[in-house]
Amino acid sequence: MRRFWPFLILLALLTGCSAATEEPTVTALATLPPVSAPATVVGPVTAVHDGTPAPTLPPVPSPTTSGGLTEYTVRPGDTLLGIAAAFDLPMAAIQLSNGMGDSTVVRAGEVLVIPPREPWAGASRFWVVHVVAEGETLVGIARAYGLDVDALVAVNGLTDADLLRAGQTLVLPLDGPVVAPTATVAPPTSLPPTATPLPTPTASLTATTAT
Repeated sequence: MRRFWPFLILLALLTGCSAATEEPTVTALATLPPVSAPATVVGPVTAVHDGTPAPTLPPVPSPTTSGGLTEYTVRPGDTLLGIAAAFDLPMAAIQLSNGMGDSTVVRAGEVLVIPPREPWAGASRFWVVHVVAEGETLVGIARAYGLDVDALVAVNGLTDADLLRAGQTLVLPLDGPVVAPTATVAPPTSLPPTATPLPTPTASLTATTAT
């Protein structure tokens, strides 16, 4: 029995070394899903007012195009001069395009035809229509409005300044607001003084009674 002790001791030593060198067991870790960043919620944008009211802009003409023509609907407060200025045209251009004669009155809701600008390039917005009255002459019209006769002839394409007829339409090339011509009033005719009759004296007769 004693001769087996060395073998038993050697076997015990070998078994202990084998247990000491045993490799550790590796346990795989579970893969976690990626963490999503929290979504950023953007609230509605709120306008901050400082108490100052927004400026009121003037109305802008709103033309419409129909069949190649520009039309404008008159709004309350509009004037012919204001519409002409807005479209860079003389008043006469709008008057002639709409058969207005020499009237400058426009009414809310009225639809006006706006002509193209090209034929009226260089014209003042104050150019206006004048309808010739019976007995008027070109010289008289020019004098009444402070215009040059040659300018009237050139603007209206007249060939004979003396051949005007009642109802004829002329364009007055004015550079400022229309000033209605004032009628010339003839001074009163002086009459010769009238003689004032003098009173006729009455004779007083005294009757004498004979005694």
